Amino acid sequence: MSYNWNVYKIFNNGKRAKAPIYNFKCDKEEISDDYFDSKIKKILIEKFGFKMNQNNFSVLRSDLSQERKMTENLEEKNNKLRRQVFRKKLDELGIKEKMTEGILLFSPTTNWMWQWCAVQSATTVIRQRITPELHSYEAAQKWMEKEIEKL
Repeated sequence: MSYNWNVYKIFNNGKRAKAPIYNFKCDKEEISDDYFDSKIKKILIEKFGFKMNQNNFSVLRSDLSQERKMTENLEEKNNKLRRQVFRKKLDELGIKEKMTEGILLFSPTTNWMWQWCAVQSATTVIRQRITPELHSYEAAQKWMEKEIEKL
């Protein structure tokens, strides 16, 4: 049996294009990365130019749902809520600096413990530690979930 497949470009921000950039037929029920790289990506490079080699793609069977995953929207929502938590915490601490972001760190600067911190954008220099050192990633996520519930 032959299947029709749609190829979507994945943008640098991780979102998938709304419309496919290429369609093809194949007898396989699933497309492996090796097959895509050896057959389809070569066609894309010939058709659209060498820069296509730098892009990521999503390949979906055309007879299946083409809807973008709701996890993208959920992830955006979670990121927005995290930013609100950090802004609230920084306001409570009296920190008004721009170019400050909130991140979860696990590094030598946190004694190899998990810690939510406000850092300088681009350099990740710690401006303010938001939480105490936490022993696990799960504990850090639970802390953030509790803070989001408080909003």
